[in-house]
Amino acid sequence: MAYLWQIAIIALEHKTLVSGVVLNEKANTGQKRTGSIKNAIEVLGSYFKKPLKEKSVQAYINKKEYKVTTNNKGAFKLEIPIQLIEAPTLQFLYHKETLKITQEYPVFFEYSKGSISVISDLDDTLIVSHTANAIKRIKTLTLVPPNEREYIKFTQLLIQKLKERKGSVYYISKSESNLFEFISRIFLNHDLPKGGFFLTPFIQFRELLNRKKGKNYKLSSIEYVLKNSGNKKFVLFGDDTQKDMEIYRIIAEKYPKRIAKIYIRQTKSYINKTKNKYWTQLKHTCENAIYYNKYTNIHEEWESLKNINY
Repeated sequence: MAYLWQIAIIALEHKTLVSGVVLNEKANTGQKRTGSIKNAIEVLGSYFKKPLKEKSVQAYINKKEYKVTTNNKGAFKLEIPIQLIEAPTLQFLYHKETLKITQEYPVFFEYSKGSISVISDLDDTLIVSHTANAIKRIKTLTLVPPNEREYIKFTQLLIQKLKERKGSVYYISKSESNLFEFISRIFLNHDLPKGGFFLTPFIQFRELLNRKKGKNYKLSSIEYVLKNSGNKKFVLFGDDTQKDMEIYRIIAEKYPKRIAKIYIRQTKSYINKTKNKYWTQLKHTCENAIYYNKYTNIHEEWESLKNINY
């Protein structure tokens, strides 16, 4: 029996993106585990789940039928050529059996009425993940339950305020779809600003050590959002642990009139030569960029964002 591990319906300017991941096993609808050991079992277990590979699925959205095919990672994407303005009725069938939707995280994300929206990274930008330290990252991911995970208050508050100004929020992360349930539970437990997730493909345990996730994934996802958002401007949030500064510099060069501001979180007390080089290049490309840390005044930053032409 198969079920939907992840489903998102994201309304854009002239279309609606429907994406999801189907797993080829029985849905686990029991109580979620919260202890450290139980959490580790769940996290590691997600890399042994079996995706429904290269199979046809019938999707009924507002009672209209669409046929989609999963790829070799169990994922599918469908573009509906209209902008949905409210959550649709949904039914997904595989071999005439209904696929259960078990997620508690929102499924539908409307197209914002505001002129400024948000694109943000997740790990070490909004959620403390220690991605620069492999041992710390693994310990945090496996042994710290979602209700105990730390988040970055500065990022959370600014994104929330921008969302309250009718801005859409898109989270584009290199975290794999295996972690969707855990990430979504962090959001629900801490009431973080909800937005559509763009996660990398579902993987198996053996792929953890050999996975290659270049900057092209983030670049293409950000460009997809920009190209399907009319003339909206965006505030970008990232951090200095991976490729965000380099990626955002490329985006700012290519879409200078679309980027209202860029925020890069400083994750350590010092900035090494490599980070300083990337920051200098980013700042040269986008003057309205901020390298923020725990001492940055959030009230001043919000006042500066309020002065952007909405």
